[in-house]
Amino acid sequence: MNQRDSGGALPIAVNYFTSPEDPEPNRLSAIDREILIPSNPAPGARTMKYAVAHQDIYGQWSGWSTINSTIVQPPADKVRIVSAELKYTNIPTPPNAKCAANLVVEFLWDWRLRSPLTISFRGRLHAASYPGEPPLNITLPAALETALSGLFTKTFTLNFNVLAPDDPPTSTWIGYDPTIHCIALNSSGEQAVTFGSAQGQEVRRYRVTIPGFELNFASTGHIGLALWAQGQEAIPFNRTGAWSDQPSLIATSDPRPPVITPDIVTLASLPDAAGEAHAVLKWSASAGAEGYFIYETTETKLRRAVGDPEPDPDQTLSDRLKKLLNIFNANPIARRSEFVRRNSRLIKDTSADVTLPRGSTAIHLFVVLGVSAGQVEAQWITSSDALYAFAVPRVPKPATPMIEVVPFLDSNLNLYRAKVRVTTRKGTIVSRIDLHRVRVDDAAKELDTMGPPVMTIDALNSGWTPKAEPDPHIVAEVQETPTGSWKRVWYRAAAWSDEDPLRGNLAARSPASTAAWAVIPPATPPNLTPLILEWAGGGLGDVLVKWTSTTPLKKTPLGSHKLSINAKRVGAPPDEIPLIAFENDLNRLGTTQPMTGSGAWRIEGTKPREYRAIVRRANVTDAVQLAIRITDPLGRTSEALATIQPGSILPDPVLSGFVLKNSVTPSGRILEWVSPTPLNIGSYSLRVRVIRPSIILFPNSPPILQPPITIEMALADIPLDEPGPVPSGTDPLRVRRMPGASPQFSYYAFVRVPFTQIIVRLTSPDGRVAQYIQLPS
Repeated sequence: MNQRDSGGALPIAVNYFTSPEDPEPNRLSAIDREILIPSNPAPGARTMKYAVAHQDIYGQWSGWSTINSTIVQPPADKVRIVSAELKYTNIPTPPNAKCAANLVVEFLWDWRLRSPLTISFRGRLHAASYPGEPPLNITLPAALETALSGLFTKTFTLNFNVLAPDDPPTSTWIGYDPTIHCIALNSSGEQAVTFGSAQGQEVRRYRVTIPGFELNFASTGHIGLALWAQGQEAIPFNRTGAWSDQPSLIATSDPRPPVITPDIVTLASLPDAAGEAHAVLKWSASAGAEGYFIYETTETKLRRAVGDPEPDPDQTLSDRLKKLLNIFNANPIARRSEFVRRNSRLIKDTSADVTLPRGSTAIHLFVVLGVSAGQVEAQWITSSDALYAFAVPRVPKPATPMIEVVPFLDSNLNLYRAKVRVTTRKGTIVSRIDLHRVRVDDAAKELDTMGPPVMTIDALNSGWTPKAEPDPHIVAEVQETPTGSWKRVWYRAAAWSDEDPLRGNLAARSPASTAAWAVIPPATPPNLTPLILEWAGGGLGDVLVKWTSTTPLKKTPLGSHKLSINAKRVGAPPDEIPLIAFENDLNRLGTTQPMTGSGAWRIEGTKPREYRAIVRRANVTDAVQLAIRITDPLGRTSEALATIQPGSILPDPVLSGFVLKNSVTPSGRILEWVSPTPLNIGSYSLRVRVIRPSIILFPNSPPILQPPITIEMALADIPLDEPGPVPSGTDPLRVRRMPGASPQFSYYAFVRVPFTQIIVRLTSPDGRVAQYIQLPS
């Protein structure tokens, strides 16, 4: 509606002109062309009140008529797909059927309404019987399908940067590069422009390439793609538009060129011990035939019959066979004289074993003719279609390859690896190289005892490099990661020629290369566990040191592992002899414990190998510093340190927390206590003694002392208490350990008889004592 300069709407003048195109010529109307609708709160709406009054020709005004109108934001815009095409990036040769392709999509978005936050695409591939065949399923898929697998894993989404509208949109799609795969176009789509205002201020056009499609034409000649698109607004609250009402249909057909299958000469068996090759000739039975004669000729005979020279050695068997078929078809009757009958007696079956002579390199042609009961032979064939062709296969072995193995430290992985270089020699073309690996020395003497190859190297490997000088050969360099070990790793290589049916060549393996070895050390220094200190069981100051290590004893190809053991009294003068001073090859350490003095030894037959050292201190108050080091042939060292503190290595015996309780059922007294004394270190002994009161048998007679009741056993041997209350019984004293883990163990003694004292005594292996006396009250 037009506005007054002073504000408000101008009145609408009555126009008596009528138009036949106006269905209601007497109705007046006005249009509010632009209304500001806030986006917050969502979903964004505004309520308008409109009032109308009119004035007649006498200047009188009518009353006002009002109406409310709620206006909401229009729905989020839809993405318009202009075009879509599947473009191939790799077209294989049949029978390989998987073609790599990219999806190229051009689409529009109207920037007048909203700037986009994301644009998403989903699609479903389907096999088609003809180009453009619509899919059977047009429901929206869960993602963008990139192969005829039925798996939908991810939606392709373009992300627009609202703060940088001149930047290309990004995506997390694998292989997508925003600088390459998205192009801004002008409004006509004919020219690439920069992103932003150069595209126009209204509808903007984009061309996006979505990589990663794999189209398999093994079972279909045509593939279709149904494609949907959806947009999301950048303005809060980031409303998402609807997906396309109908999918865009893209069709593509098998791009592979047809392969013309040449005539293949059937290969006979490899020569037997006599040098003859064998082939099975099979034919269809002929009506009325009593038996069959087989006729044979050779390539040499047919060529000489027409004055042709011997075939070029570089020709394929298929080309040579084609030449022979043309010679035969030119005059089949005349060529009969070159054929010789092989059998003098009729062959009753429809197959026969034919032999090809030793050293034959020619193609052998056979004809089978039926013979009736009246010994009438069938007419001679007039077409080469009835010929059977055989040739002796060739087995061109490549020459023995050369191999080099060098260990190296991979700084990126921080481990040792093997760099293997295999070089072929002049001769037969090599198609692949098998790399064999074994750690057992005897197994490396023959290639066939090394097991299957650990790696096959061919032209698809990055390390495969053809060389032309001085003669054509292959250099294959690979990096291999066997498990780290101090044993030799043996390698051998064998080169293979490729099978070539067109030339009658079978795949063949070369003689094995010489054996090459390397030591691939472990990635870590020698293994050494922390030191465990225990009482040795002798003198009070004796300490047993335990540790284990998986380090090999034997000398490795790189040298021996070194062991250093040093035990020295803390605070000793520099010239004092250490209690233990050993520094030598690991295998020089003895296997028996020293009878006197301090020393170290190893225990055989354990995995990991166990080591011991005994430190006999002259004075139990001495502190001793222990240092044990193992150094590998590369100079890497592992170290374990420990200090023997002054005093006994065993913990003090401790008894605490005594509580005396009464028991009604069964009748008796329960004495409970706790102790942190470990069960598995040394042999601590617990003794519980019950002193009973004296008894008087007769009045005025002296009291008679009752013998005490005593239970004494190793602390670790005290039985665990059974579930439930203390059972009834006649035993006067019962001692049990309560279930539970360290560091605090609970015990109790149940006394069924009267007592004057309960004496609990805990003795350490070196004679130290903790004792508690419990009175009846």
